[in-house]
Amino acid sequence: MAEDSEEECGAPDDNRLQARKDRVVSRLLPDEPECCEQWRKDAFDKFWRHVESVVESTLEDGNADCFSSIEQWICNSQFCKEQIKLYSSRNASSSRLSSALLFSGSVDSSDTHAIFDGLCSHLQKQNRCRVARLQPHLLLGKHGVNSPLRSLFKQFTGITPETTDMEILAAWHQESCNEQYPLVVIVEDAEHSHSSVLAELVVILSEWAAQLPLVLIMGMAMTEDSLQMMLPASVTGRLHVHSFYLKSPLHRLEAVVQAVLIDLPFVFTWGTAVVKYFYEFFYSHDNTVTSFLRLLKVSCMEHFSKQPLSFLCVNLVDSTSQVEFEKFCKKLPSAHLKYASILSPSQGGDISQKIAAALWSYKANRRCWSMAFQCFLAAGLHMKFKFADVYYGALTSSKFSAVVKDENVLSLITERMKYLAVSTMSELLREWALLTSHNGQCSKDLEALRKQLSSTDPADVAPPLQSSFCGTPSMTTRRMRALMGCSSPPSVSHCNDPKPTEQPKGDQKAKSMRMAMEFLERLQRDYIVAPESIPFHDVFCFKDVNALKQAMTGETRKRVHSDLLSSQATLKCECCPSNGSPAFSLHDTALAYALSLEHNELVNVHDWYQSFEFLHSENKSAETSRKRGAKRKVFSSSEGEIPKPAVASIQARFCKAVAELHVTGLLRLPKKRRPDSVQRISIGFSSESSFVRRASRKMKRISMLLVVAVMAIAMYGASADYCDLTTLLPCLSSVIGDKPTPPSEECCAVVRVVDPDCVCGHVGDDEGITGINVKLAAQIPKKCGRHVPKGFKCGGSFSCCALSRLVNYVLLVFLVSIKTLRKLMKRWRRQVQRGGDAANGVFAEPFSFGSCGSKAYKFSRERPQDENHQESLEVHNDLRADVRNFGRFGYNWLKLR
Repeated sequence: MAEDSEEECGAPDDNRLQARKDRVVSRLLPDEPECCEQWRKDAFDKFWRHVESVVESTLEDGNADCFSSIEQWICNSQFCKEQIKLYSSRNASSSRLSSALLFSGSVDSSDTHAIFDGLCSHLQKQNRCRVARLQPHLLLGKHGVNSPLRSLFKQFTGITPETTDMEILAAWHQESCNEQYPLVVIVEDAEHSHSSVLAELVVILSEWAAQLPLVLIMGMAMTEDSLQMMLPASVTGRLHVHSFYLKSPLHRLEAVVQAVLIDLPFVFTWGTAVVKYFYEFFYSHDNTVTSFLRLLKVSCMEHFSKQPLSFLCVNLVDSTSQVEFEKFCKKLPSAHLKYASILSPSQGGDISQKIAAALWSYKANRRCWSMAFQCFLAAGLHMKFKFADVYYGALTSSKFSAVVKDENVLSLITERMKYLAVSTMSELLREWALLTSHNGQCSKDLEALRKQLSSTDPADVAPPLQSSFCGTPSMTTRRMRALMGCSSPPSVSHCNDPKPTEQPKGDQKAKSMRMAMEFLERLQRDYIVAPESIPFHDVFCFKDVNALKQAMTGETRKRVHSDLLSSQATLKCECCPSNGSPAFSLHDTALAYALSLEHNELVNVHDWYQSFEFLHSENKSAETSRKRGAKRKVFSSSEGEIPKPAVASIQARFCKAVAELHVTGLLRLPKKRRPDSVQRISIGFSSESSFVRRASRKMKRISMLLVVAVMAIAMYGASADYCDLTTLLPCLSSVIGDKPTPPSEECCAVVRVVDPDCVCGHVGDDEGITGINVKLAAQIPKKCGRHVPKGFKCGGSFSCCALSRLVNYVLLVFLVSIKTLRKLMKRWRRQVQRGGDAANGVFAEPFSFGSCGSKAYKFSRERPQDENHQESLEVHNDLRADVRNFGRFGYNWLKLR
């Protein structure tokens, strides 16, 4: 079987697609040769390199006009004369810094970075000026103006000066090779720069504008108002501003889509659901072409890694004839031919010939499909249809946007052709002639349509305007022009003649419009074919939108967790155990994370490191035992102990692994209360977020406190019914008369257990036993050895039983816990709002771990919001309402007490 696989792999192209025998790859089919994965990888590399080059050239062509106008503005003769005059006069007081605002229309920095890359390369390619570029991180408040000036000098002069004195730049520019060139300073993203640093930089450059031909270009997102809000009026007054505008991100996206999805020579396309998700992702994410290209690349990777026959997309382009491509298909491995028969089941015939004929037919018709689509697009743009609507209509008959409700977009365009003006139709015919120049039949139809349109009434092409009674120009109709022509006497008889001498021109215009509609219907019928309806379309059409969504909006932390625990399944290495148990051959980060799972949520750092060190020391001892013939190294330490350099290396690797786990959000570093323990943030990765679990635990504790409080209240109310005065009769002789006797043992035994309220309720003058000395009665508990609170007297604040005081104490603790829980709610609220644990995000905290160094590792990334995020917000709101109600209940009960 191995020999057959090697023969099959070498059949398509032995030189380019030779499989690496030492590389273990994943097979998509049971009997697939190992080299097929390499075929798909090479096909993806070639395809994506071509896509990148096409996108780069498309964006460069789209920005070329704006960049050329900026270059002309910098290097025009008037500007150079003014700068030379200022340079010769050396009059710094009257100088204003020439500055340009480049509006990109994008609020994200990813597109801005690519735009200014193109601008710098364009200016440097012309070699008519010297360019220095300042990125936003150089214009931060903590660095001041020295950091951008130092970068400015280094880019202009090529050296890093010790001081940031502008005289250094002036001396460099006075050299013979630099004196004739303007100095262009580009601030890539002015809105993300620190306002005070930017203002100071503008002041310094404006003060030297008389001695140096300086030009400042600042990148802006939308309008000039943001610059006026950032800089004070004294600084903006030093600028002589010119504005330049780039195309909007939507126009750049449409240019990229047309270059990649329509004009690309490769027979690779995307399904209707995937294209719809492309636009939804673009509108809902950040409106940047960079994110769209990232999505495009992920979709290509998904297709070429999961479709066994995806490499045919590239080989089809390399083939020069259908016979050559059919020979290639016949040499495919048997597993691929069996899979192709499943894609398009049919009876009889050679499956290799069928797949070759289907793919070659699609390649031949793709150019005609592109021509027909561009004809519909040209007509749709005149009718205010969007590019996305027309493109989606060319892929399917379903509607894409709210504009299209009942019919397909292509049918609507064909129907609305009869409402176009003749002048618009003439312009549209010229565009169609350029698009269909390679198609003979379409060129003949357009020539007949042009002749028919030329015979139309010239008044319909450019109808005159007349002024209405309110002063507004209005267009005259054919009947009005006829009445105006009959105003003279010689023409009255002609106007009254019921028989016209000529055929009306309106019929000729209607005939022209019918011919145009028939032309579009013929294009739609013959060339517009949905790719998903073609046999074997799974080979060249990517339709799995669910896999694309999962790849773009997946659970990041859960994916990292699974990859760290199953690294052997991804790497396909033989040194690591397949069951996922910890081994020294694992990567340090994967090994440290696997060892941390052996502990609880709090991981002791010392025990964790000892496990990590033990595995690596075991590896070294095994390597030493394997080298029997080699000389044994003599260590200065005792036998069995690791040398000091090895210990230091293991410690450094352990610290690096801990830092990476912290950066990825799987670990929280030690705090002051527990400096020897780290906390694992994610345990179990259940569908329920940790926020919900913590909230439920707190709710259980609150319920328990409420149960205790209610039981204490009930016991206190029950104790009031069993207050009997007869239990105090043994103490009667000690509280009556002028010379009372000391309390007896029987009296003290009763006093030690009786409630004070029982005594206080019966020692008054109004009720109870008369003749009792209240002062003596109050001293009996003290004489019997019972503790009496200081200041106790009947009717006072201490006149309550011990159980009542317990109830008050329990409620006090309950209210304190409520207050603490509210603080926790606020903290969890902030955590949920920024993504936090509930949204599978990643914490960005500085890392300083023991001996691992004082360098701070910071990490931040965009956190996708999943369903757990919304669930956590709902639980937080419910819990917050319950806590508020419980607090009100406790507060009102204490007021009644």
